[in-house]
Amino acid sequence: MDRCGALEVHRQEAIYTLCVTEEAFVSRLTNTINLFILPLRMQDSKCYISGVPPEIAKLFDWVEDILNLHTHLLSALRRVRETQHPVVERAAEAIRTSFVKRLEVYQPYLAKLVNVAGTIARLVADTTNDFGEFVRIQESAQECDGWSLESLLVDPVTRLGKYPVMFRKLREYTPKTHSDYAPTLALVYSTEMVIKVMTEVKIREDEYDLVKSMSRRIKGLPPSVSLAKRGRRLLCHGQFLWVGTDPGGSARTRTPPKEAPSFDDHRSSRHRDNTALQKRTSNLVDAVHEWDQRRARSGSSASASTAASYSTQSSVASSEAPRTPS
Repeated sequence: MDRCGALEVHRQEAIYTLCVTEEAFVSRLTNTINLFILPLRMQDSKCYISGVPPEIAKLFDWVEDILNLHTHLLSALRRVRETQHPVVERAAEAIRTSFVKRLEVYQPYLAKLVNVAGTIARLVADTTNDFGEFVRIQESAQECDGWSLESLLVDPVTRLGKYPVMFRKLREYTPKTHSDYAPTLALVYSTEMVIKVMTEVKIREDEYDLVKSMSRRIKGLPPSVSLAKRGRRLLCHGQFLWVGTDPGGSARTRTPPKEAPSFDDHRSSRHRDNTALQKRTSNLVDAVHEWDQRRARSGSSASASTAASYSTQSSVASSEAPRTPS
């Protein structure tokens, strides 16, 4: 088999792998909705029964939006294979129009997932909470197949992180002379750009939440003063020194009193209190690691519940300010 023939075999295998794994993901996400979301809704309604926290209800609605997106992608992949059987010549444009152009559906989910997952973990750990009891019962069901709700909620994030790799592999196996090369190239670049923009939105949203948390601990701050604004950037934070002058005119410094703990002390205390919770959500945080970004710039840092979720992507650059989820 010549080089071109070998490449085409690998290309067909890459398309087949994309189809098979997409079908498995859609099936798993459908099962998640049937087990954990639909039973909590009023009959023939999108409204939830009492006892479901609003932030969890929102996250569940976003899961359904994500399923709709992937159902569209799966349908497009099936049409491509059916109409071009046995050899798929053109697939990239169908993927880009049915999927990549609608990837922003993920944006609010990515921005809020870690915090809401922490809320779910606390409720599940509370033996007196009805929602937590419901989750424990559903997790033990045979249909759940050993998956925890947290693992199922992070599954879309894991899947999202795999698309750039799969699309780059498809480009690698598509020769420049192939009719689908240019669409495949556009598919790779557009997917990576959308994910980078959504990552930046998540970083800004976490920074906004951090400033809100810090401002609530500033004594004497007038209610009319709002330090946390999404257009502002946190340049640095930490312990400060008060500078005074002694009677001789020389400068002297003194640290804040012990009753006013530093922000680092506050985070350390909260970290100790939530050790068990963080162990429970470690799988979720590890998955967010796959594509989340280390905020090395400006000395910014996250709160204890989200600090571990910043990791290993390159700095994001975008000419347009991305939208912030509500």
